Amino acid sequence: MNKQFLRSVKAQLTLLVLISLIPVLAILTYTAIERRNQAIENIKEEALQIVSDIAFQQRQVAESTRQLLMTLTKVPDVRNQNRYASNKTFGELLKENPLYADIFAANAEGLIISSGRSFVPYNIKERKYFKDIQRTHSYAVGEYTMGGITKRSVLPFAYPILGEDRRINGVVVAGVDLQRYGDLLSGGRLPTGSELVLTDQRGIRLYAQPELEKHIGKEDAPDIFKLMSGANDKGTFTATGIDGLERLYAYKSLRLTDGETPYLFIRVSIPKKTALSAQKKLFVRNFAALGFACIVALIAAWLIGSLVISRQVKRLAETTQSLGLGDLKARTGLKYEDGEIGQLAKAFDEMALRLEKKDLDRKIAEEALNESQERYRTAIEYSNDGVALVEGDKLIFVN
Repeated sequence: MNKQFLRSVKAQLTLLVLISLIPVLAILTYTAIERRNQAIENIKEEALQIVSDIAFQQRQVAESTRQLLMTLTKVPDVRNQNRYASNKTFGELLKENPLYADIFAANAEGLIISSGRSFVPYNIKERKYFKDIQRTHSYAVGEYTMGGITKRSVLPFAYPILGEDRRINGVVVAGVDLQRYGDLLSGGRLPTGSELVLTDQRGIRLYAQPELEKHIGKEDAPDIFKLMSGANDKGTFTATGIDGLERLYAYKSLRLTDGETPYLFIRVSIPKKTALSAQKKLFVRNFAALGFACIVALIAAWLIGSLVISRQVKRLAETTQSLGLGDLKARTGLKYEDGEIGQLAKAFDEMALRLEKKDLDRKIAEEALNESQERYRTAIEYSNDGVALVEGDKLIFVN
């Protein structure tokens, strides 16, 4: 039954339509893959641009802090380590600069001697930024720190107080308040579901958007931090985030000076699913359109096969059967101008007409022969002479 169905014109037309749709489906799929890859690249470029913009703002923060600290090292009361005057100066600066959790000064041994806030003296000689100043005699930045005075999360920047002999007499430190750090960063244009994370050189998170309180001061995902802390200062990659989602990442590292270890890593991540949602909708829409077109084409092929081709072929078959049974007057009744089938019907009808004419000629000849034979037989039967037909020793006919 299935084989008979597959031999039918309707089935073959339907199969032909399906085969013709395969290249269209292949092109649609290839185009969708190309658009998907291009969308991924575009999203990575967009994320990298966001990271670059934030890095520019961070450089401004670092530079403005450097200018502030350098200026303070030239203030006589600060240089001379006048505690009370320095406390007043630092306190006034904190009121004008809410970005800083604290501004303080320490002596050459690392002991804090003055601050913009009330404090109990403690030593900072083990802090990274203090060690860097001892090594470089220049501007330095530290790591994530819980402020000893403010008890708030800070990123400290420091500048040396140098004597006439270029010896370090002390340092001035400004601790950037990480709770307010986001006020300076333009994370508002991040795509839906995106994350912005800043980490120090150890991989400790300084800032995160969203859910700052949940992430600040916590260790970053080691695998992701490893990808950022390679040889390149910026780049993109794809990885699984801490939320389990596959994400597209763009990152950039910042250095105070060339050759130094990066002190800050900035990254933006976008869920891959979100990034490709527009392309997915477009693919579904195109695939639905192709499916609709396929259904219309199949229906059209079925109707054409049923109402046009199959009916004409069936008529030809019925006429052939009638002709085979001896009905020489059988005709297809099809229009001859309807393409190849019309031409076939015309040839068939012309053949049937010739067969009918030959049959008619044969009948006329037979009637004439019969009539001639009848006259001959009558003439012999009623002849006055005896007539006999002998074949060998056998008598065949006698009147």
